[in-house]
Amino acid sequence: MTIVSFDEILNIICDEYDRLIAPKKIRRSNKNIIYLILKACAKGYELIANIIYALDGKFDPARCQDADLISVAKLVGTEMIEGNGSGLIVRVTNNNPSNAVVLEAGRYVYEFNADIKFFLDIESDIEIAGGATEQFAAFSENKGSFPVTAQGSISVEREDEADISPDLQFSCDDNTTILGSEDETLYEFRKRILTDNTRSDILQRLELAIKNKPYIFDATIFFNQSDVDVTVGETVVPPYKMLLTLLGYPRDEIAEIVASHCIYQTVEVAGNGGTLRYVSPNMAGGAYEVHYKNFDEQLYDVVVDYRYDSRLALKTNIETELNKALAQYKFPTKRTSLIKESIFYNLIEDLNLPSVEVLNITLKVAGVEVPYIDVNKTSIGKLQTLTLNGTDIA
Repeated sequence: MTIVSFDEILNIICDEYDRLIAPKKIRRSNKNIIYLILKACAKGYELIANIIYALDGKFDPARCQDADLISVAKLVGTEMIEGNGSGLIVRVTNNNPSNAVVLEAGRYVYEFNADIKFFLDIESDIEIAGGATEQFAAFSENKGSFPVTAQGSISVEREDEADISPDLQFSCDDNTTILGSEDETLYEFRKRILTDNTRSDILQRLELAIKNKPYIFDATIFFNQSDVDVTVGETVVPPYKMLLTLLGYPRDEIAEIVASHCIYQTVEVAGNGGTLRYVSPNMAGGAYEVHYKNFDEQLYDVVVDYRYDSRLALKTNIETELNKALAQYKFPTKRTSLIKESIFYNLIEDLNLPSVEVLNITLKVAGVEVPYIDVNKTSIGKLQTLTLNGTDIA
């Protein structure tokens, strides 16, 4: 849409009036009552045009300004996907072989570096038997991916600077399987609004609300609205029951979130997952229980055939970069519903490695080549083996 000024509008109106009264012409003077009427019309047209211009695209996700995008998203029933901090498995060992030691309630801090800290919240005093070890999950408050290697001893302090028993030793595991992510960008958000046609579904809104919790890395929801059993992955979902699948460290708060959206019976999967409780006197039995299962793994292999010029790049350096880039698929924290060869083509091309040209990418499941991998709602695709076949063209 083109903005037209008041003078341009007035000239257009007057010219058209001149055409109608030709060969005469209107005297363009403020002493001419007809000219003043035309000026008033031009001003009104300018006002209407400016309003139209201001509103044009304001409620269109494809064309609206970034500042209007959040408001538009609320109108269509969605919101931005928030990132989360990286997780870290912390083990606390009582080095006193004979006496139990209490890990007192409070917030414990592991300073990974000057910018990144992991926080471990202990809700109540925990007694650790002599020589025993307890395991906990700590999270960074900074959103993003912060890899930490396994360490037999780490320095942990209390946030309130209170003393910690010297008999307690803290250690951590490699956290490559529970790395966090950044907030969804405005570009990604805009693209999702334009392409996602499920956002008006209350279950989709519930799924998004759960994903936006910092201790949940991914979540999917399936509701069986038929009157017969439905199998999702390896799980049988009875009629009119909901299957909740989570990756992360669920808390009872999730049950309250579910209750605030819908009250459905949830599927309990024996030996896989757990039960969360929303305590409320309004619920039968005093609480609403939400069962969840953990994601299964859909294993697959990738073979990358490429060529390079050894005069421009070392094969060891190339394969180090390729392994580093594809590590996110070996230790996924986000579910990809459809795994295609193009994902890996694009990822490798974006690395801009000197002289490297991808010749072919092969996906395999259980040793059998497949064109793509359709991952069911209760599974996460996991890259099991990455094979790199490089040919030197020098």
